[in-house]
Amino acid sequence: MIIADDTPSSPAKAQQPLSAQRGSEGMPPPPAYSGPSTNFARDPQGYFPRPSEALLPPVSSSTDEIEPAGRRFFKAFGVAFLIYLLLGLFTRSTIEVAYWGRGRLARIDLSFQINHDEFGWPLHTDGKVVRCVKGISDWNRVQFEESSTASFELPLSADVLYLFARGSLSSGSVTYVQDTDWENNGTVRVDVAAKYGTRAVLDRVSVCQLERQEGHSGIGILSPLNWHTSPFERFVFDVTVYFPISPHISPLRIEAFETKLPSFSQRVGDLHGEVVFGTLSLQSSNSHISAESVYADRAMIRSSNSAIKGTFHASESLSLVTSNAQIIANITLGHNGANSASTQLTMRTSNGAIESDVNLISTSPSYTGGSFNVSARTSNSHLTLDFPQSALDAHLDVDAKTSNGLATVSLNRAFEGPFVLQTSSARPIVQFNQHVEDPTDLHRKRALSYSENTGFVKGEVTWSRPGYRNGGVNVRTSNAPIVFNLL
Repeated sequence: MIIADDTPSSPAKAQQPLSAQRGSEGMPPPPAYSGPSTNFARDPQGYFPRPSEALLPPVSSSTDEIEPAGRRFFKAFGVAFLIYLLLGLFTRSTIEVAYWGRGRLARIDLSFQINHDEFGWPLHTDGKVVRCVKGISDWNRVQFEESSTASFELPLSADVLYLFARGSLSSGSVTYVQDTDWENNGTVRVDVAAKYGTRAVLDRVSVCQLERQEGHSGIGILSPLNWHTSPFERFVFDVTVYFPISPHISPLRIEAFETKLPSFSQRVGDLHGEVVFGTLSLQSSNSHISAESVYADRAMIRSSNSAIKGTFHASESLSLVTSNAQIIANITLGHNGANSASTQLTMRTSNGAIESDVNLISTSPSYTGGSFNVSARTSNSHLTLDFPQSALDAHLDVDAKTSNGLATVSLNRAFEGPFVLQTSSARPIVQFNQHVEDPTDLHRKRALSYSENTGFVKGEVTWSRPGYRNGGVNVRTSNAPIVFNLL
């Protein structure tokens, strides 16, 4: 049989893609064609694709296998958060080991490592760390009590002694007393008692002896800056400061003593004039300050939202300042006559009464004269000033002001000078006793002159010396009367 050259090519060959033909050029020839199978002969349609079938095999779409972007983001975020959590736990454990480390680590400043929101520890600005009590093992536990104690000694030779507290767990009370049994008269002893619900909280706090600068020696009561406890984790400090007995006949003198103790009440015991402060500064907030007896050249007592009460003696200045609470004080001001500056008394509050007795004493050789300036201001409450004792020929200036409350000022018979009384919707009341005895025993007569308008009185009181001015008094209020006593 002769096969003609014009035999048509195989349909399968005619359907091959061009790329397949090009790719076969560099490959060896396929095996010899064995001819169509018998099935082809029986069923020619089996060779050709049906109308509903594609000529090429389907290409799988890769987009069907890609995970949605949102799901991939959340998976990555979860992994990152887990790493962050593990790293945080590791870092915290490392800090705790360093914080509670003993030996060499206990002597260096670790504040750069400490998370102050979780642990109480000195800052760089607190100065040199002399000694710290930290962790359960450093405290002395009191048997049968949920309490631990520590004791410190501050040198009296320091220029400034100070106490301060910082942190969310730092609160309690401080008491200042003189201890006749304290044998080391060159130091001030500070005893700290920590009272707690669970001992674990004790690991969060520290009490440190510090030197913020040369010549300054103090105690810092430190706790986490941001730490919230449960009712079972109550925590409070009770601090007692013991001043020694003076080794000399004269009183013990402390040049400067300062406190900054938010949320601590402070009470000064009766020091009987045996301890005299050059400068005394007691500061608190949301807690009261009281004093049975305080002697100082300069004293500043400050709180907020709590009362100030007590007996105070000052030779140069005294400041009692609070807010939303009363001031009740028995005050003695001294002046030596040689000092050109007046001895200053300042009392400030708001929404609370001022009730004060002020005695004016001259420490000059003649016990006469002296210069005093008294300022008292409050609001929405009454104000009462009484001057039961005054040196002869003392110069006294008084400025007393309140609002929506009665103002009462009672002057000592030794006072001579002008006065101004001013109020609204009420008439000032002047009570005068012209038969009171002459404080100099010279049988002088007391004279009063004044003029008044609605809510306003202006006048002066003298001892047989019209026009003699030895100070002045200014009293103001609103919506309430004024009572001015010259008895």
